[in-house]
Amino acid sequence: MKTTQESYQEVCNSPVTESFLGNLLPCLDHIQKFTTAYAIFHLFDLEIYRELFTGTTSAETLAQRLSLKLDLLNGLLEYCRIEGLVEKDEEGYRLSSYARMLAPYRGWFEFFIGGYGGTFRDIGTAIKIGAGEPGRDYRHVSIGSCEISRYDAIPLTKRLMSVVPGNHKLVIDLGCGNGMYLTTFCEEIPDIRAIGVEAHTESYEAASGHVRQRKMEDRIKIVYSDAVPFFRTYEGETPDFILFGFVLHDILGNQGRSAIMELFTEIAARFPDTHVIVVETDYDLRKEAVLQTPVGKGYYNPYFLTQAVTNQKLQTRDSWREIFAESGFEIMAEKTVDHLVDPSDLEVGFLLKAASKR
Repeated sequence: MKTTQESYQEVCNSPVTESFLGNLLPCLDHIQKFTTAYAIFHLFDLEIYRELFTGTTSAETLAQRLSLKLDLLNGLLEYCRIEGLVEKDEEGYRLSSYARMLAPYRGWFEFFIGGYGGTFRDIGTAIKIGAGEPGRDYRHVSIGSCEISRYDAIPLTKRLMSVVPGNHKLVIDLGCGNGMYLTTFCEEIPDIRAIGVEAHTESYEAASGHVRQRKMEDRIKIVYSDAVPFFRTYEGETPDFILFGFVLHDILGNQGRSAIMELFTEIAARFPDTHVIVVETDYDLRKEAVLQTPVGKGYYNPYFLTQAVTNQKLQTRDSWREIFAESGFEIMAEKTVDHLVDPSDLEVGFLLKAASKR
């Protein structure tokens, strides 16, 4: 192994020079951004953001309305004030114009900070031989994923659905997260009904609550089940579409390739005329130019890390094509996300149909 002239210990013990502060400041920038990302998440998660969005409110009123400790709340709000997220006058706090701009982007903070914040922290423990994989907060992962999908995966899925002519009546969503995917479809497509299948308790409970909140129990049914057992026992009407939004790579990592083959075989046998829509990420590290862009480094690089350390097996686009062909399905259409949202073309949607019935 090559070594440098200076050892690690010598560098750590070197005297302070004129360059010390200049080198320290980029390190502090990482810490500041880390802390601010958590502060923004807490503003959203504790509903402080929603309260302040309506106007100026005192810390005392916020604490009373949201059942928060006043002294800790003051500490958080003062941090946010210095960071330019809130402003303060004699009447209380209000969101800054910058913070108000953040409203559509809540999902990214829910997903990465609320859902995978603990995962990032625990990588150092989990990476050791003999340790288990780090956990994730399924509730925040599902909420964040569905919020993000409002801008990328849901429009992408609707574009794939539009390829198939006719009036569509029933959609089954495997791995429905918090159910927002389905409530959005039902709001925008008045005649459609949906079944959401979710295997994680936290996500299932979030989805059930979300559907009740949106008063859509008559159009959306949430089922607590894994995908394969669900199809083995399902006796309802034939769905027009079966959706897999960022689900297959999780099945691949935790249950193996054979589970996907079994699942697709079951779908082809029972619903040969049903179209399948898969939305996944093109995990191609050879696309260095894309990964070095702001979207690549800001979204995909941390996303790839979350999936790698939680045993979720992302695949390249070509690998997904091979899996679909091996499982007996043909690709009817293939599309990527609107470049106004994501110019990377790394998120891809496939419209599939059982080959024998095309």
